[in-house]
Amino acid sequence: SSSTDSVPTTHPSKMADKKPHTVSMTDVAAKAGVSTMTVSRVISGTGAVKPATAERVQAAAEALGYVINKTSASFSTQRSHTIGVILPANGYRGTYVKLLDGISGVLSAKGYEMLVGYDQTSTEMCANVAIRFLSHRVDGLLIVGTDYLSQISKFCQSCQTPVVQVFEDAPNPIGTSLGCSHLQMGATITQHLLERGYQDILAVQSCATLEQNRFTERNSGIHSVLDPLGISLRTHNVDYTLDLEGANKLLQELCEQDRLPQVLLLHQEYFAFGVLLAAQRLGLRIKDDLAIASFGWTELSRYTCPSLTVVWADIFEMGKQAAEVLLNQIEGQEQPSRPIISFSHELIRGEST
Repeated sequence: SSSTDSVPTTHPSKMADKKPHTVSMTDVAAKAGVSTMTVSRVISGTGAVKPATAERVQAAAEALGYVINKTSASFSTQRSHTIGVILPANGYRGTYVKLLDGISGVLSAKGYEMLVGYDQTSTEMCANVAIRFLSHRVDGLLIVGTDYLSQISKFCQSCQTPVVQVFEDAPNPIGTSLGCSHLQMGATITQHLLERGYQDILAVQSCATLEQNRFTERNSGIHSVLDPLGISLRTHNVDYTLDLEGANKLLQELCEQDRLPQVLLLHQEYFAFGVLLAAQRLGLRIKDDLAIASFGWTELSRYTCPSLTVVWADIFEMGKQAAEVLLNQIEGQEQPSRPIISFSHELIRGEST
C-alpha cells in the first residue's frame, strides 16, 4: 500500500474571516530587536537613542510599512498637529491656491497637517465646517472671511482653540485678524479712476457669494472718495456667481438695458477677466468704450490682453504670515501686540483703464 503526505488545509470560510494584520509598534520593535519604548522615542523624536539604534528602528518601520498612529500620539501630547483652514467656496479658486501654498509651507516645516474645508451654500454651513474641525480637536483654525465669525465664537472659546482670521480686517476678531483694509482698497482704486478722468463708475456685486462684508467695506471706501466730490456711484446687483458665465450675463444685461458705464468696477479678478473677454467678443474697445478695474489677489491681471487694472495684495505672503501667527499662539510664543494686523496693498495700473 502507498501513503501520501498529509497537507493541512484551511476551510474557505475561516480564510474569509481572517482579517489582515495591522503592523504595530510591537512588530517594529521585534524586527529591530529593541523595546517598544525605544521605538516610541525614535518615532516621536523624544528621549536619547543611539544613532545606530534609531537607524535600525527606522529601517524596520520602513520595511514593514509601519504608519504612525498620530491620533494615539495626540493623547499624550494633547496636540493633534492639525490646523483647520476654512474657505468660502466661491470666486476664483486660484486665489485660494496661492493662500494655501503660503499656509502649507509654514505648517509643513513645523510638522503640522492642514485640513481644508469649504462650503458655498450659506454662512451656517461654513460655521458647521468650523465646528466639525473643532470636534476633531484641531490645534488651531485659519478662517477666510468674516461673515460667520459670530456663529463660531463661543465654540472656539469653549475649546480654547486659537483662531486667526485672514483676508480682511475684522472689527471684532475672535482671535487675531490678519488682512487688508478693504475700505482703503476701495478708496485707492477709486482715486485712480478719478485721476484717469472716469466719473461714471458702476460697481457690480453678487448676493450669491459669501463676501458681503467685503463688498460693504469696499463700497464704503469708494463712497469716501466720491461723496465729498458730489459724484454718485452706480451699482448693479446680480444673483449669479461672479465667474466666466456670469461675466457674459452681466454684459448682456447692461447692453440690453443701455446701462454701460465709463468704467466697470468689479469685486473679483477672475470675474473681471471674464468681462474683458465678453467685451472683446461684443466688439467693445477696452478703455475707450468700456474701462475695467478690479480687486485682485493673483498675477492673472498682468497677463491678460490688455492688462487689467487691479488693487492687489500678496495673498501668498498673507497666508505665510497668518500661519506663523497661529503657530506662535499654539506654541506659546510671543503674541501680536494687537489683535488686528493690517496687510499692505498696492495699485497695479493696467491697460484696461
